Amino acid sequence: EQDHRTVYQEAAEQLYEHIYEIDVTHNRAANEDTMLYFESLGASPRIPYNKALHIIAQKQIKEEYRKGYIDTLSPENLIKGYEAGTENLRYDFMVTEDGIHCAWKRIIAHLFFWDEDKSLRMLVYRENIDSQMKRERYLYDQMKKDSLTGLLNKAAAQEGIRDILAEQQDTVFAFLML
Repeated sequence: EQDHRTVYQEAAEQLYEHIYEIDVTHNRAANEDTMLYFESLGASPRIPYNKALHIIAQKQIKEEYRKGYIDTLSPENLIKGYEAGTENLRYDFMVTEDGIHCAWKRIIAHLFFWDEDKSLRMLVYRENIDSQMKRERYLYDQMKKDSLTGLLNKAAAQEGIRDILAEQQDTVFAFLML
């Protein structure tokens, strides 16, 4: 049994950067590794989870993804989701440590009921998806361009024009096509 656990643990560590456990019911870290993670961010290791979530968002998550991160992983949302039958959550976001350089990450969270103390728990897996997202972005950008000229194709040009007109409805524009 111990050998099997070791194999599973090593496999999980290769797939994910970090694995944390949260006691959602009691609003706290559920193990030593999670407490050390909170402490590494300058928070008390015994800080309530909902407060740690805001510290994590402030220190690591790029500003435009903070609200979604907090909303997705807030204790209230987790409890409500679990009661509605949700056991797995996923959120893609960008992290930054210096405000300039960013990388894509994915949180995968598994919710489960812990019989021992009758609490809702969450295992949080953090995965680096930066190369995957950059590749998808590259393919998306290539799809919008004409392969011969490198100019936007008809559909992409129409979409861009619609976006500009929607954002600046009070502005007069002229369009010239050569």
